[in-house]
Amino acid sequence: MKTKRTLVWLLTVLVVSAPSAGAYEVESHAEISRHAAEVSGVWRALAEELGVTAGAGARFLGLTASRLLEDGSRFEDDALRYRNHFHNPLLPWTDAGLDALGLRARSSVLWQQDAAQDSALLGGGAWSWQDARRRLLTALTEEAPVKREEAFAELFQNLGHLVHLIQDASVPAHTRNDAHPILDGYERWVEWARSGAAGRRPALRDVFTSLLALPPVGPPASIFTPTGDERAPVPVARLTDSDRYRGESSVLSDPGLGIAEFTNGNFLSDDTLFLDFPLPRPE
Repeated sequence: MKTKRTLVWLLTVLVVSAPSAGAYEVESHAEISRHAAEVSGVWRALAEELGVTAGAGARFLGLTASRLLEDGSRFEDDALRYRNHFHNPLLPWTDAGLDALGLRARSSVLWQQDAAQDSALLGGGAWSWQDARRRLLTALTEEAPVKREEAFAELFQNLGHLVHLIQDASVPAHTRNDAHPILDGYERWVEWARSGAAGRRPALRDVFTSLLALPPVGPPASIFTPTGDERAPVPVARLTDSDRYRGESSVLSDPGLGIAEFTNGNFLSDDTLFLDFPLPRPE
């Protein structure tokens, strides 16, 4: 139970240490994840419960914990994994994934807890929530120091993969079945800001860093309720979808909503401008 509580704390604090909304290309994901690792309160929990006292600079297999998180967040877009980074909170979870050209991918809520992530088709390794728990257990109980270090390294990379999925739930296109085969306008703007328009507009970079510096806003503990879904039974799924938003504006200010619900109801994407969804409305 203690290891489970620690892992929930790890992921939640890393998520809320990032900006509350945005759209991310690979390097944007990586930088946001690195910043979240560096400024979060997760290290207090690690020091108290796991004895890891070096913070984000703790090294495993020669890499810092923050770098491992950054790499995991970057690698989550490898192969065809990106197809499973969509979740429409207005649909049942089995139908909530990206539906493009008649092919439906898995919802990010289900993908996050999918034990078969490392399939021949998708590739990229096994980085589900359950895999993270297994790695945490190994890091705490394995007798051989080298095995414990390997498990810790994989654990932090695993958390980077999971954080990537929750970051994507703050992207309007990812919650509104908008495949955006050409770079989404929101994604384009965030990447321009992150790169300072490739060094030519430093003021844009200042905007990006100021957004990163905003104080984190975390969910209430009450959000972590049982899902009742055997494909995603762990309550961490509620960070993405609380199953409370049904298209009505009255609940959109509720801090207990999942990120995908808040994003879907409040923001538009390039190809869903007042189309297909009840909110936002033009009036």
